[in-house]
Amino acid sequence: MLFEQYHWKKAKAKKQPYKFKWNEYMDRELRDSYYFNWPVYFP
Repeated sequence: MLFEQYHWKKAKAKKQPYKFKWNEYMDRELRDSYYFNWPVYFP
């Protein structure tokens, strides 16, 4: 997630559009479960 934010900020500084890869490689259900279960991923 921080990776995405870092690259988004860099692109914004250059006034370039940034397409989030997070949305491409994870479907909606997987993203929701990731947010809901984040303590499991990062104990």
